[in-house]
Amino acid sequence: MDYVADFIFSEFFDLDFKITTKLDEFTEFEGYKLNYSTLKLNNVFNIYPSDLLFTKGINYKVPECVFKNDLPEIFPVQEEGFYSFDIFSAIFFMLSRIEEYSTENKDNLGRFDFKNFFAVKNNFYTIPIVDKWCYELVNELKKSYPNIPIKNRQFQFIPTIDIDNAFAYKNKGVYRQIGGIAKSIIKADFQDISLRIKVLAGKEQDPYFTFNEIENLCSKYEISPIFFFLVAKYGKYDKNVNTSNSNFRELIKSISNKYTTGIHPSYQSNSNVGIN
Repeated sequence: MDYVADFIFSEFFDLDFKITTKLDEFTEFEGYKLNYSTLKLNNVFNIYPSDLLFTKGINYKVPECVFKNDLPEIFPVQEEGFYSFDIFSAIFFMLSRIEEYSTENKDNLGRFDFKNFFAVKNNFYTIPIVDKWCYELVNELKKSYPNIPIKNRQFQFIPTIDIDNAFAYKNKGVYRQIGGIAKSIIKADFQDISLRIKVLAGKEQDPYFTFNEIENLCSKYEISPIFFFLVAKYGKYDKNVNTSNSNFRELIKSISNKYTTGIHPSYQSNSNVGIN
């Protein structure tokens, strides 16, 4: 409940709020208030809860989903209130990704499979549903409290760019170059061998090195992306350049001087929290 309330009222609408379980304190308060309980109060904005936010552990039943006015409603409640569904539980369900922690339906790399998402199964995955629910909630609150000070939110596009492998051929070391050529020979991919040789000879640009093009686009459209560099140890699914490589380090330094830069977690870190 703390998490959901903080997201909606503090982060989303920039409102100060307090949660209380004391009926006297609630009824005596003269400001804006919302009753989220099984107790129906007169002349108060009432939302009847389901049991999700009061359940310990990751135990829940897959919620029912119905559509009203083209928007999904999940965790429906039968009791009378401003909503026919528990909007707080619905928002928590979507934000917390609780369904990812409670399913055995994963892909061959141990990830939650996209087609198993509740939003995908109910065909609303293209809708920014949490935002819409929040706006719906505040619009209802304004009917009871027209002067409630709601912050006007501004849309901002912030692209994030994951750099799994900064170079296709360069800065890979002798053994990786030999291994790459050997794989191309086995596959009879002589075009790849030719391109590799041209890149290493300085006759062509490394096909993965697209940072100049990215910077030009950012400048043209006045956007500030966030770059995430993979800096893991070499592994089956982590093929980045060695972090001791001076060219790779210089690239990261160059990007970080202009843009916000962070670390992209490796595949290995999925099962070992002690490594990147």
